[in-house]
Amino acid sequence: MKKLQPFLFCILSICSIYFMEAQTTNLDTEKNTQKITLGFEKASEIVLFKESDTLTIPFSITIDGSYIPSESDNIKVKISSSSNALNAFLSNNEFNIHASKTKGELKFTNESNKHINNFKDIVESIQHKEAIFSLSFTLLKKKFNVPRTEVSIETKISRKYIELRPEKDESNRKYNFFLGANFDLENKIKANSFYSEIDAYLPGLFFKNKKGDLWGGLRAGIYKNRSLSTNKDRSIETSRIEILENLPENDSAIVENKRIIRTPKVSYDNLGFYTELLLRVHNSKNFKMYLAPRAEVIQRVETTSYDFEDLITLGTEKIPKDSLNSRTIRSILSLDRERTAKYYNSYFGLGTPMFYNNKEIEIFLNPVLGMGYSDLARSRTPGREKSTTFFGVFQFHIIEKKHGLKLNGEIRKFFGVGQDPFIVINLSKRIDLKSLIDSNK
Repeated sequence: MKKLQPFLFCILSICSIYFMEAQTTNLDTEKNTQKITLGFEKASEIVLFKESDTLTIPFSITIDGSYIPSESDNIKVKISSSSNALNAFLSNNEFNIHASKTKGELKFTNESNKHINNFKDIVESIQHKEAIFSLSFTLLKKKFNVPRTEVSIETKISRKYIELRPEKDESNRKYNFFLGANFDLENKIKANSFYSEIDAYLPGLFFKNKKGDLWGGLRAGIYKNRSLSTNKDRSIETSRIEILENLPENDSAIVENKRIIRTPKVSYDNLGFYTELLLRVHNSKNFKMYLAPRAEVIQRVETTSYDFEDLITLGTEKIPKDSLNSRTIRSILSLDRERTAKYYNSYFGLGTPMFYNNKEIEIFLNPVLGMGYSDLARSRTPGREKSTTFFGVFQFHIIEKKHGLKLNGEIRKFFGVGQDPFIVINLSKRIDLKSLIDSNK
């Protein structure tokens, strides 16, 4: 029995060592196996599409787990849509996934398959009929090794639903309504009156070319604005009588005689209507140019007031009240009176409207030359009762699209009739009539 004890001790020792190694191996195996999970960050998303040769769909894939892969781990996914017809236009659909979140764009472009010409038709069919399709990804490998660790990959949200909506093309808004204020730039920059405009821009109505594109259209509008001018070149030195005291119980009045400089100040309240025939001569992604015969009629209400600058005071005197009715004194007193006249201008010319558009702004320029007729020109220039004269107009506007803010202006001039240019600057905001109507429902 004593001889068996050392033998049994050795067997027990060997078994203990084997058992401990097995346990250690199992622990090491559990410790060196990790798992990560990949999936789309969002299960659904709305994508806006404007008619183009490219459809871009953004995506974001997130990684959950204790291990974050790097680019060297070469973890890739293959993304495709549920539309086989659309997949024919994929430019690239394999993406390397690394970091805790990977953002990318899936692009379908006509350039990737020039043998098929109906890319826009396929997108429009999805957009208008199906509206919703899906993206899904597959893993190109489901596990990988890093030093002393094996990482397995599982998926969670592997399908993402896309709703395709038409993007509003701000460059081709058919109807616009603006409200704002005009600015007087001569007497500091300040708002002086109400401005409004309603216009229609319909570029593709008629005249089809060989490619089937419509290159003729119409542009028309109604507006109300105000322009101001201080005609310092018409300032004159003259006499002025100012009544200082004219009490009812007295039979005399006290007046002051002065020499002054009188400067006319003229404002024009304009109500206009215009229409243009648009003939497109250039069309690119961001820039359009037209040749445009133009007709316009403007009703102007001219109000003339006067600024006075004292030169010298000649003294005061007491005069009988009956003297105030004399023609001489009444004509001098009437110099202070505001005068109003209404007349009409008509214009017929040729312009070159130009539109530059991107996602943020629209820039519009429109120089116009032609023949025009003005009642004011007739009244100020004898012998022109039945004649017309040349005119020139330069119009511009800049529209900030996000908030619908519009800076608008024009310089308008009849040539050879002694009439100052009409200069108008205003700032306004686009009013969405549809939203106002819907908000009251």
